[in-house]
Amino acid sequence: YNVKILDIKKLNHNILSIKIEKPKNFKFKAGQFAFISLKGFYARHPFTISNSPSEGFIEFTIKIEGKFTKALFKSEIGTILKLEGPHGTFTINDENKNMVFIGGGIGITPFKSLISKINKDSNVTLFYGVRKHEDLIFENEFNKSNIRKRFYVLSRELKDGYIKGYIDSHLIKKNVEDIQKSNYYICGPVTLKKSIIDFLLKEGVKKEKIHFEEFVW
Repeated sequence: YNVKILDIKKLNHNILSIKIEKPKNFKFKAGQFAFISLKGFYARHPFTISNSPSEGFIEFTIKIEGKFTKALFKSEIGTILKLEGPHGTFTINDENKNMVFIGGGIGITPFKSLISKINKDSNVTLFYGVRKHEDLIFENEFNKSNIRKRFYVLSRELKDGYIKGYIDSHLIKKNVEDIQKSNYYICGPVTLKKSIIDFLLKEGVKKEKIHFEEFVW
């Protein structure tokens, strides 16, 4: 698909939100990603879609690092991009009521889309880990959502009402009531994913209850 950029804005010092046209027959599920190509760049890049499938546009939330993302940020509204997708299986099964979302850094992006699928009957716990409070780009959206329990974790800043440190096995064990019964959705740095998945498997969580996104852009 050839699509136009509708809006670009900076959410903090190194994260941008980009809205593009949504083609009529482009149907995606919350949690999926798509590829973007930009004129002048040979490679296409995958980015997670961060808005609800019911909206009339597509939004990506992107960390500015490297030539491609810097060029995207400098693009003008109306610039044509190539869109390919959607792809990915990081999606919610409607039967899953007990869910634990674990997002680190820019790996939080699919969860902003996934919250559109959570209803009041769902029992969802969120662990959202970043360096500093300014990096909690979706805090307001999560606070307004149907997520029941939220734990915001800051690794490099002390702030009242927020946990200092990292998302680890102790934090999960302390705050997830029935570890084996929950479905886990994990997206973030490789070290976070590996440590949490290893911990969950040791706790007896079945592999099919652990869902993780392979890449973080």
